[in-house]
Amino acid sequence: MRVKKTCDHCGSYFVAKTTVTRYCGDPCAKKAYKQRMRMKLLSDAQLENEASKESRKIEYQEGVSHREYLSVKQAVDYLGVSRMTIHRKMKSGKLPYSRFGGRVLILKKDLDKLIRP
Repeated sequence: MRVKKTCDHCGSYFVAKTTVTRYCGDPCAKKAYKQRMRMKLLSDAQLENEASKESRKIEYQEGVSHREYLSVKQAVDYLGVSRMTIHRKMKSGKLPYSRFGGRVLILKKDLDKLIRP
């Protein structure tokens, strides 16, 4: 059986001896294999990167959950609001805070009161 096909790698036309042939020859098959392996490694690396990001995020949130005082960044993550919202509430006096060195610390209880008075 002879079938006219297009090579999946280089796009040239060739005559295939079977219906499952995808490449015009051995060089194109090898290059396509290398490309598939490269893409597989990249996708595996991306999945691993996303998983590590998620685990770091969970560790960060667990670290925030047991603390009594939070920084502005941790308060933003804890409430899920913007940084400007936190600063606006602090400036208006609705959110009490204290300065320790160069850091601004907010009591976690005050954040909870802000949401559930």
